[in-house]
Amino acid sequence: MRNSLPTLQDSFEKLSLSSLSYLMSVIIQFPNLSKAALKRVLKSVEIETGKNHQIKAEFNLKRVKMIYLVGLAFVFLFLPVNPVQSRSSLELERNILNTIFDGYDPTIRPAGANGTGPVVVTVNIYVRSLSNMDDVNMVYDAQLTFRQAWSDSRLRYDAKGLRSKSGNTYVNVNHPERLWIPDLFFANEASGHFHNMITPNNLIRIYPNGTILYSTRVSLRLFCPMDLRNYPMDNQICSIKCASYGYTTEDIIFLWKKNDPVQIAMSSVSNLPKFTMNVFMTDYCNSKTNTGEYSCVKLDMSFSRNIFYYLESAFMPTAALVLLSWVIFWLNPRCTNVRLGIWIGILISIIIVTTSINDNSPEVSYTKALDVWMGVCVFFIFCVLLELCLVNNAITNEDKTLALKNQFSLEEVRAEKNSSKMDEGKGVELPNYKATPLRWLNKYSTRAQRIDVVSRFLFPAAFAFFNFIYWITYSANRE
Repeated sequence: MRNSLPTLQDSFEKLSLSSLSYLMSVIIQFPNLSKAALKRVLKSVEIETGKNHQIKAEFNLKRVKMIYLVGLAFVFLFLPVNPVQSRSSLELERNILNTIFDGYDPTIRPAGANGTGPVVVTVNIYVRSLSNMDDVNMVYDAQLTFRQAWSDSRLRYDAKGLRSKSGNTYVNVNHPERLWIPDLFFANEASGHFHNMITPNNLIRIYPNGTILYSTRVSLRLFCPMDLRNYPMDNQICSIKCASYGYTTEDIIFLWKKNDPVQIAMSSVSNLPKFTMNVFMTDYCNSKTNTGEYSCVKLDMSFSRNIFYYLESAFMPTAALVLLSWVIFWLNPRCTNVRLGIWIGILISIIIVTTSINDNSPEVSYTKALDVWMGVCVFFIFCVLLELCLVNNAITNEDKTLALKNQFSLEEVRAEKNSSKMDEGKGVELPNYKATPLRWLNKYSTRAQRIDVVSRFLFPAAFAFFNFIYWITYSANRE
């Protein structure tokens, strides 16, 4: 029996028309046949395979199921669709469009609820992508699928007996100019365009009750005014504002769709190099002018700047230069040329880094957080120059004192000191009497060495204190 099954399957490719017709009649009546009747039918049916080869169909439950399933496959795969019915459906759709657009004027807006009042347009946005967040020019790019829905009683066809005939839940319109469309524009748009590749990316559906769905794909460059006082530890809110250009709120009102008014493709938003999206909110932004009040809806998207990029490109290089400048305090105070050469190299480096950072930073009239950091780093480096001047001045004075000592004998110098001590009285005992906290500096023989030692601790402590205040302050402002 297993060997006969492939032969049976192959035989269906060679069925004669009469055998196929008879088999299909049996298959169609198969669910209603009793077991005894089915047994008699199957024992009497012979299937032609051509060339005088015949296969006797024996009663077997598995074979019966196979015949039934294969027969159904013939019915559904090879039974042609009635072209008359397809043409009838297309003709009915064409009839609907001709009927509802007969006498229709697309230049006149539809009436509102109950024939009066403004037309209500519900808005829904699908944000396909966000890119090119440019904080220098304060713009960003967005690609949207923008959907609008409103009701136009002039385009109803459910009461005209057309819906039941066609069976369609809506009809499509390929030419937007055939019907009235809200005069919506993007209030904060810098530039934009529709998509026409390969065909215009528009979708227009008219439902039997006169509801119209209009969807289109647009690419926009939008303005995003930014407050950069906390830059680069700032949060920004960028909006998409949609308003009516010519119709006031007496004629048209835009409302957000109640359920899921905004969808965002998070995969594209997560690829922004400098920003991370936090939340988004829908709101209204009606504007009043001397020509009337105009309806407006807006989508606010909150972004936080990725600080790690600026840590690597701005904060760490400048902090490293400040730390490098402290190496000067550990060099021999008398190596003035070497110390000054290192300082000049560090100064040139921080000027180059600062210039590069400023070229890539937005230009604003107020001080940014990054400006504060850069200014303090430059200040610390210039303080190193002041320390160099103090050390050099101390060395010069010491050299002058040493030169004077070489002119007089040691005895004359001691006599002069003893004479001055007798005249000053108790003032001579004052340095030895006081326990000054800087007494540990006395082990360094020269004033220049003492200045270097104090700078080794004073500069790092001051810079650490500045960092503590700086990061605490701007981190709090970020939140």
